[in-house]
Amino acid sequence: MPSTVSDTGATIGLVALARKQGERDVYSGKRTWVRFALGMQIDVTLDPTLPDSSWQVIMHNVSGGGIGFWSRREIPAGTLVHISDHSADQRLVWLPAHVIHCTVGLRGYLIGASFDNPASPDDPADAAASIAAQEDSGESSVPRSPRHIRALLMKCASASALACIVAAASVLITIHYVPNEIGWAAQSALATLAAAIVGALWGWMTTRGEVLFLRNFQAEIRRLALGKSDEGQLPEAPSKELAGIRRAFLDLGARWRKHQDDERAQRQKLEELTQMKSNILSVVSHEMRTPLTSILLYAQMLTEELSALSRDDQQNFLKIIADECTRLSHLVDDLLEVQRMESGRTNWHMEAQDLAEVVRGVTRVFEAMAAHKQTTLTVSCPEKLTPVVADAGRMSQVLGNLISNAIKYTPGGGRVEVIAEDRGNEILIRVADNGPGIPRDKWDQIFDRFSQLSDPDVAENSGVGLGLYIVRTIVVVHGGAVWVDSQIGAGSCFCICLPTGESHDQAAFDPEDTTNVGRVLVCDADPELTARMAQALRRERFDVRVAHCGRRLLTQLDHGDVEVVVTDLSMPDMGAAELLGALNSLADRKFRTIIHSYEGDGRELTRRGVDIYLKRPVSKDEMVQAVELAMKKRSAAGLTVLVVENAAINAARVNELLTEAGHTVVSAESMKEALTLARDYATDVIVISGESLGARWTELKGFGIGNGDTTRVMVLCDSVRKNERRLQDTHHGVSVVAYRKGKEEVVVDAIVASQHEIEAEISR
Repeated sequence: MPSTVSDTGATIGLVALARKQGERDVYSGKRTWVRFALGMQIDVTLDPTLPDSSWQVIMHNVSGGGIGFWSRREIPAGTLVHISDHSADQRLVWLPAHVIHCTVGLRGYLIGASFDNPASPDDPADAAASIAAQEDSGESSVPRSPRHIRALLMKCASASALACIVAAASVLITIHYVPNEIGWAAQSALATLAAAIVGALWGWMTTRGEVLFLRNFQAEIRRLALGKSDEGQLPEAPSKELAGIRRAFLDLGARWRKHQDDERAQRQKLEELTQMKSNILSVVSHEMRTPLTSILLYAQMLTEELSALSRDDQQNFLKIIADECTRLSHLVDDLLEVQRMESGRTNWHMEAQDLAEVVRGVTRVFEAMAAHKQTTLTVSCPEKLTPVVADAGRMSQVLGNLISNAIKYTPGGGRVEVIAEDRGNEILIRVADNGPGIPRDKWDQIFDRFSQLSDPDVAENSGVGLGLYIVRTIVVVHGGAVWVDSQIGAGSCFCICLPTGESHDQAAFDPEDTTNVGRVLVCDADPELTARMAQALRRERFDVRVAHCGRRLLTQLDHGDVEVVVTDLSMPDMGAAELLGALNSLADRKFRTIIHSYEGDGRELTRRGVDIYLKRPVSKDEMVQAVELAMKKRSAAGLTVLVVENAAINAARVNELLTEAGHTVVSAESMKEALTLARDYATDVIVISGESLGARWTELKGFGIGNGDTTRVMVLCDSVRKNERRLQDTHHGVSVVAYRKGKEEVVVDAIVASQHEIEAEISR
């Protein structure tokens, strides 16, 4: 039968077991009780007299005064519980304890309880149990000092011993070889000088690493003060104390760079606002002057010559005044609409909508306008469409703007078609006309603020240049994409793609959140693909610009602070070689390049300055991952490290340490994925476990090592034996590192060594 004890014997036994099986808590010096983390199973019950009333918990820590454990059941504070070590026999001894706290954690409820019969550290029985447990576990009764302190003490002891030995040897040498006439004073001086020289040499050798680190640290501080923190890189620290300082400095540098990036983005935003104000003034002074002049002129004529004008002339003048007033009203409405959207004060009424009725209703409104211009207006829309989470009023505004533009820009006798398609996971709406068309280098520009076409044939229909900007803003807020496909003389087709209710993540885009994580330029000849890539990146808070030809791409790079360029190699106006040459020849180039194409070789492109090669087709997630990696690499001075995840590697810890050290990490879940990433990414070091390779060491050739590439492959093994050394000797660029879980710092140190090798090879 189980029994409950009230003396300290059982508590001492449990603590002794903890000392034998567990590890000393790192914060033990700050507590009254010395704690030992266990992670072993124990039994807990509320009533030890009831059979089968106990359940197993996982011990978190235990001391002479209390215990902590993870439990699947909640136990309120103040509850009396009984605890026993998990035993297979029936001789259970229950320790009473009162619950102090109960909080929800990752592994259930984290419960802390205080023993009703605590064991004092001063108890002789406790001391005897502690010594016995330490002897059983091979642990010394003297608390172990940290490793770096022991190493420092060993250095001091070695230096002192060496100095004493040299001093003694010097005395003996001077006694035997130095003439006695010199005297003991001179002999002692020579011995002291020799000991000082040896001590100084030994001190220089033992502190050389610290001195070099502090010099580099001082240089990095100066670079940071001058705003050049990315130019250098702080080497690994030779001791744990300096390693802590290094991590703090790297964190400070990262925070400083983020602050600089935020300031630059804010400054850029202010410049854009200033430019917008200038555009508004230009619009007010130019666009408003014409209608105001017409209104004033015809109003004066009506006032001064009303009696002399015929009734038809009077009606004509009044119609002109009304049209100009309507034009002014639309101009003011557009300006106010843009101001509300820019400031985040627009009210959005997002609900599940069937856009079929919206499409047909908006089309009916413009039938009279089309008939007046003798333009055929047709609509093709299913009876019902899959619901879309949308603001019906805003979508009516979008369609109205596109249909109105199509009718105005289409000559008399032309046609305008409105087509809605239900594709299940998205709704596609097209507004096509057979008007004059739009040049390819203007396809993206027409969606900018205050952008107008300069075609003289359509100049009379030009507006203020805000309509399509409002269209794009509304569509982006709805999580959709908008683009135009056009040919000169063959008309234009404006397309809107909206995700349906089942596939649209309403929380993915907050229109009032103006956070910008980076500026990306996407260039492709296919307008739909360009719009979809831009849509995926905008949902991740990237500021995205688009281009559809090489000339427009280079123009945008000249006039904007672009951080990442995503482009195809095949452009309508420029070949692959010409495009890459133009990108590489740009002065003061600060952007990273991602090639997204059907053609090209990944390794060859990386040698020509391309950072990432994505062979089509790729998913949205792959595109976003590549842009995020390029964005990180843009501001990092370290290496790009590909880590092949495996059960034998603590990948999370390795990634954390590498990131802290200033390196950019790419993760692969398999060898196949790693080979693809190594081919497409400009990778410096590849970390892979020997378990992942198994007997397939020949797969290392797939990483491109030994072909003039500077990529290094690091194979992690439990131990470096003859076979592993042979692998390292026969494969250039391969290094084998002895690694076990918990020793992830070894991997970082090896990567730092690889970095020095890469820099040396590049310099040669």
